[in-house]
Amino acid sequence: MKRVEKRYPFDSVADEVLSKTFALARSVMLLIENDLSEEAFGVARSIVECALNLRWITAEPKEVQARAFRFVRYGITVKNFWYWWVKARYPNGAMTDDADAYAKAWNLVEDGSGVFKHWSGEKQFTRTASELKHPLDADHQTKEDHAAKRAHDYFHPSCFVHCSQPGVDSYFSETVAFEIHRHKADPRGFAGSAIFICNTYLHELIVYATYGMNVYLSSPLNCLVHHNFRGDIGQYRFGTD
Repeated sequence: MKRVEKRYPFDSVADEVLSKTFALARSVMLLIENDLSEEAFGVARSIVECALNLRWITAEPKEVQARAFRFVRYGITVKNFWYWWVKARYPNGAMTDDADAYAKAWNLVEDGSGVFKHWSGEKQFTRTASELKHPLDADHQTKEDHAAKRAHDYFHPSCFVHCSQPGVDSYFSETVAFEIHRHKADPRGFAGSAIFICNTYLHELIVYATYGMNVYLSSPLNCLVHHNFRGDIGQYRFGTD
């Protein structure tokens, strides 16, 4: 039975984040199947972000529900931004009337400033969430270990999200002045790296979600994940398609 959302907002957050993550993982696989491995690598970063969100929310057991509520409230912050934007851009007319009616139903205010801050209130969320000490972390894991993990799983695919030079380099042509073409072969193994991220962070997300809801995680699921890493997928992290 689903618990009361207002009292246990984390349940709803975990449900929507996990559902989103599985959709992202399916997107990654479809891109790889269609020879778009670099694009899949970029999409995989969103899975890392989902995991970091739940990692930060569940890092302090007594703060789980409060942090989850902060995550939910950011949705209102975004609505406030768009209400402010519509009123500023279209001060008169039917669109403004519609916006006013919507704002009344949601108790919105004309304030666009909130979207320029991270929903958590942290100034360096990615670094903070990845390097904090979480109750589920292994004793041997260090801040340096988390930093190395972030470098590969977050910073590296960020080039393919923002399309900075490393993210478009494989589309450079040395022979044709201008031509729309497919990327070069994938010697760096981005498909394998994307699959590794999917496997690793889907497991982490499930663990964070069940931990936050005080639900026992069955050992067969952990065994299944460890079995995968004993197979070929274990080589994928540093790209050896």
